[in-house]
Amino acid sequence: MKNLLFWIITLTMITSCHVSQLSRFKGKYNRFLDSDEKEVFTSYHTVISKKQDGSHVFRQFFPETGQITHYFQYDKGTGQKNGLYKEWYDDGTLVADGQHKDGKEVGEWNKGISKGMYQDGKGRRMEANR
Repeated sequence: MKNLLFWIITLTMITSCHVSQLSRFKGKYNRFLDSDEKEVFTSYHTVISKKQDGSHVFRQFFPETGQITHYFQYDKGTGQKNGLYKEWYDDGTLVADGQHKDGKEVGEWNKGISKGMYQDGKGRRMEANR
């Protein structure tokens, strides 16, 4: 009986510590969510939300400044990126932006100083951004 009581108390303490850590960041990045999104998970530097259409959005931030560094939409069932993708340096400079479909880069992409067109994940450089 004492052994069972010990394990119940231990598991209760571990569970309560874990839950308090997760809820500690809840709402931290709500100002970045669109009106059709609901927060699903938040950590020190990440928020995952669910849109009304069922897609999920991943956002990562530079914690000290709150600057967003990564944004992409994905299908939770497959884990594949689908939709808008953006990436920034910690100072807010846009590094890359484009679209994904079924986990592959499609359409026009801007990456640093180069600009390219992608179809089925295979890209070709079209012109330099200056």
